[in-house]
Amino acid sequence: MFCNNNSLLTGNKVVGVLVFLLCLVHSSESLRPLFACDPANGLTRTLRFCRVNVPVHARVQDLIGRLSLQEKIRLLVNNAAAVPRLGIGGYEWWSEALHGVSDVGPGAKFGGAFPGATSFPQVITTAASFNQSLWEEIGRVVSDEARAMYNGGVAGLTYWSPNVNILRDPRWGRGQETPGEDPVVAGKYAASYVRGLQGNGAGNRLKVAACCKHYTAYDLDNWNGVDRFHFNAKVTKQDLEDTYNVPFKSCVYEGKVASVMCSYNQVNGKPTCADENLLKNTIRGQWRLNGYIVSDCDSVDVFFNQQHYTTTPEEAAAASIKAGLDLDCGPFLAIFTEGAVKKGLLTENDVNLALANTITVQMRLGMFDGNLGPYANLGPRDVCTPAHQHLALEAAHQGIVLLKNSGRSLPLSPRRHRTIAVIGPNSDVTETMIGNYAGKACAYTSPLQGISRYAKTLHQEGCAGVACAGSQGFGAAEAAARQADATVLVMGLDQSIEAETRDRTGLLLPGYQQNLVTRVAQASRGPVILVLMSGGPVDVSFAKNDPRVAAIIWAGYPGQAGGAAIADIIFGAANPGGKLPMTWYPQDYVTKLPMTIMAMRASGNYPGRTYRFYKGLVVFPFGFGLSYTTFTHTLAQSPLAQLSVSPYKLNTAIFNSSSNSIKVSHANCGTFPKMPLHVEVSNTGELDGTHTVFVFAEPPENGIKGLGVNKQLVAFEKVHVTAGSKRTVQVDIEACKHLGVVDEHGMRRIPMGEHKLHIETRTKKIVRDVTFTMADLKNLFLITKHPSTTQILLTSLFFISLFLLSSSPLPDFSHSLIVSSFTSRLLTAANFFSSSSASDSNTLYSVSPSSIRVNNESKKMDKELTSCDIFDGAWVSDDSDPVYLPGYCPYVEDKFNCFKNGRPDSGFLRHRWQPHGCSVPRFDGEKMLEILRGKRLVFVGDSLNRNMWESLVCSLRSTLEDKNRVSRVFVKQSNLHNEGFYGFRFKDFECSIDFIKSPFLVQESEVLDAYGKRKETLRLDVIQESITKIYRNADIVVFNTGHWWTHQKTNEGKDYFQEGDRVYEKLEVKEAYTKALRTWADWVDSSINSTRTRVFFVGYSSSHFRKGAWNAGGQCDGETRPIENETYTGGYPWMMKVVESVISDMKTPVFYMNITKMTWYRTDGHPSVYRQPVDARGSSPASGMFQDCSHWCLPGVPDSWNQLLYATLLVSSGSLPYRSLGTLL
Repeated sequence: MFCNNNSLLTGNKVVGVLVFLLCLVHSSESLRPLFACDPANGLTRTLRFCRVNVPVHARVQDLIGRLSLQEKIRLLVNNAAAVPRLGIGGYEWWSEALHGVSDVGPGAKFGGAFPGATSFPQVITTAASFNQSLWEEIGRVVSDEARAMYNGGVAGLTYWSPNVNILRDPRWGRGQETPGEDPVVAGKYAASYVRGLQGNGAGNRLKVAACCKHYTAYDLDNWNGVDRFHFNAKVTKQDLEDTYNVPFKSCVYEGKVASVMCSYNQVNGKPTCADENLLKNTIRGQWRLNGYIVSDCDSVDVFFNQQHYTTTPEEAAAASIKAGLDLDCGPFLAIFTEGAVKKGLLTENDVNLALANTITVQMRLGMFDGNLGPYANLGPRDVCTPAHQHLALEAAHQGIVLLKNSGRSLPLSPRRHRTIAVIGPNSDVTETMIGNYAGKACAYTSPLQGISRYAKTLHQEGCAGVACAGSQGFGAAEAAARQADATVLVMGLDQSIEAETRDRTGLLLPGYQQNLVTRVAQASRGPVILVLMSGGPVDVSFAKNDPRVAAIIWAGYPGQAGGAAIADIIFGAANPGGKLPMTWYPQDYVTKLPMTIMAMRASGNYPGRTYRFYKGLVVFPFGFGLSYTTFTHTLAQSPLAQLSVSPYKLNTAIFNSSSNSIKVSHANCGTFPKMPLHVEVSNTGELDGTHTVFVFAEPPENGIKGLGVNKQLVAFEKVHVTAGSKRTVQVDIEACKHLGVVDEHGMRRIPMGEHKLHIETRTKKIVRDVTFTMADLKNLFLITKHPSTTQILLTSLFFISLFLLSSSPLPDFSHSLIVSSFTSRLLTAANFFSSSSASDSNTLYSVSPSSIRVNNESKKMDKELTSCDIFDGAWVSDDSDPVYLPGYCPYVEDKFNCFKNGRPDSGFLRHRWQPHGCSVPRFDGEKMLEILRGKRLVFVGDSLNRNMWESLVCSLRSTLEDKNRVSRVFVKQSNLHNEGFYGFRFKDFECSIDFIKSPFLVQESEVLDAYGKRKETLRLDVIQESITKIYRNADIVVFNTGHWWTHQKTNEGKDYFQEGDRVYEKLEVKEAYTKALRTWADWVDSSINSTRTRVFFVGYSSSHFRKGAWNAGGQCDGETRPIENETYTGGYPWMMKVVESVISDMKTPVFYMNITKMTWYRTDGHPSVYRQPVDARGSSPASGMFQDCSHWCLPGVPDSWNQLLYATLLVSSGSLPYRSLGTLL
């Protein structure tokens, strides 16, 4: 993070001067009030935003409503300006607390009553403890000291920590700041530390506001001429989902973090701070961040001036804010946002949305409460307390890792080892021990000082600094080793070797350090202990294999008490229990491996990254660490009482099946029952010690293509066991969370087959096989509320039988657990409802194919409600009138207005759709409008969808007493056929029903042929441009495409279909359709926020042409009744099989309206010759006249489609979000 004012000089001297002044202010310390809304201030005490009894949302809106645009813009940057007229002081958002309150950012300053703060071990060291309660406790202590410093006026309350990026490459200079290479560990660390920092108190209150950074795929700073400002991280969907994004998702979900920081780099060609999919759709949409998104410092400037992502700075400002950025670390948005608004690139409402997120956090912190709140009593006496400093020492004890201990050389004995030679460039350092992003420590104990407490010391550096450029001091070091009873070499790295903006080129010890170790080991007359300080791994194979080096300790950067902790471990006052949070590779691993390759999985000559995917030789593996005692494991039996079976809480929408796996919605995994795994840990040695139980999972070998995973850590628990005793550790295994893997499309699935769960020790694996198989349970329905007795029994019997299999007595080292799961192919309804998992509705969820259980509000229908497929049924006679009168709705196109065009019969209107086995409620326009209140429903597709859209508009209009309360938007009835967008707004309900013409869903285009003439093409790889904007404010989207793929040019597929620059000479229409549907599916998955927007797909509507095709004299006139033979089949269109296959692979829940069968029977419902008025066609059909046997008369068949749409929305109406349409139309 830095203030890079040079890069902002855009040729405008005024701008340059302004930037200079802003950066000057940015880096200066200023006095500011600790809170706004001082009750003694008569100016503000009556303002609504100052009233603590008013909901936070209302207070925020009140405050924003009082600000001018210029005032708002000055609040978009980290050095937020004061608003004196409202009693609001300036505020510096940028403070750091990576492992203690730091003065790296301008938000905190040491001096006076606060000369320093507790400096805990660097994160990589703390992570090695694998102790989640320790991580949270450190966060709590840091927040105490932060609040105390805030109360003293020298610090802020917003801390841009922790760093939870994955340590993908061992050379990364900032790997020291992270919890290591494993995404599960990083996620657990993130959630634990954030909970400790934030307090997450009652009423959504915050003690301090944490920030998880740097989102996402950021793990390169400056390597071989490639720096983070210019690096484009090319990442697959698979790696993004199962590696890079995992810690951030955990930080938001489990930690409930108040902020996420976007990074400098690009991901797949887009700057992360300008990527709407990464920010607005994922962090805020899917993960539901309750907080703000901030840029890494000067990131917006970087993607404009260095990455050249936009043409003008105003475009850069607009791109970042529209993508979801709320706060800019740096002055860029303060300078260019107003220009972006004036140019129409942004609206003031866009700025308001960003401010609402930042001010809400300040409100939750109590900064507008008029007092210091519940933490007012914290002050200087609460910083650097003895308890805090002891915790720093304990954290170092738990994080230091013993890597080698030949012949039990350690611990040393103060009686036998009275003189210790302490040698090496890191032997008497202090600040090196706290790593980067550190503050001023309360006090330091260097390794030399710590060892001196146990024995007499002979000290020699051996070489000057860790660069160790020469051997001039080797002789004195060797002499000291010869005189001592034991020798401790403290070697390794520091911030001159690895740091922000500084990646390593190799893994060996710098300079002549290896030579120094070897020569001292040869000279020493006692045991030689090598202590390494480093953030990243170091290849010390030479020492590992050297019998004269008795022991190796990795201390990481152990914090202010690091020297004391190292000494305690060397002399046995503390028993080491740390485990490596990253793989230690040999130098050969990185020799030919570019840091720029982001792929995690091995491929060809590419070795793969981390223990999960790399199978080659290592120096020390992930999770490795020795102790002075010994531990054994056995698996214990799980008692019945410890399996919690709660069918009421299950949401079967988390399941979807494919041929060899079950698709999982990760957000709903927490509702799945847990299977406790009990591990008995015995301490068989003579010393008390701590031990980490690691549970790994290996997926089936015949599982999903492209996994490439060796094993995956799924759970870990730290346990302290006294000598000669044993402890039982419970690890809860959840099938969808712990047995799930991510496929090549970025979707999490549970593979069918044998999963291996194993607990690794130094000498053996304890393996437990978990066989996940398909069970034919198509009729099993799991519900959220009010289950029937039968459903409770079925569900309970299933899970009890599952448990009886899993809890049988377990023989040593060989155990089997059969876990049965749901089979049925979940295409639609269950998938559709997965986004409502957080709601507490009465919705019934079904896992039957293409089915939904419809909940009628009447008690009678509640009793009759059974599982059924609402698209499987028959047309029955019904004398009820249509929802709207024939010929009287002005919004029906002439070609669908059969009565207006003289159709004489009306019997086709006297039928309704009756599903087999259940009833659906009649369409109720008033209730439908209530469901849609404040929402936008959009139909997207061809003219069959337009048919359905017009039906719905007319059905809703008919319920209005004042028909003028519905208005058209951007449409003239005369050109309905050609318009690309048109809609209707129902004013009293603030809802709109819109249609976007997109017959293929993908983009129609043109290219030049060999003669320079334009010819039409269809871009199978590009979504139609007009669709791309709907997800911004649509609550319900209904897609379709089908009929246009049967037209001659499309069906022939000659010289028409295009991908990239390639126009296929010939491509089968089925293959083209599949490609187009996958393009649509990819766009939906990446662009639509399923927590806000419901997606429907309407299937193929049957046509009924006799004696020819639609353009070859086909006819359907004279048909007045539906086909009543239920065994009739019109043939299932191949297109629908493609649709079903594509939808089943999507992450986004899509409800599939399979109308094909219900339209098979309706030969009577088409306009036929009545697509034109009598004066245009004559009094009787002409034999050669074009007849419409594809579309439907209105009123007519599409009214029933909308009835089913209504039934579906009625079921889920409790969970559909309400939203304002302020900027919709």
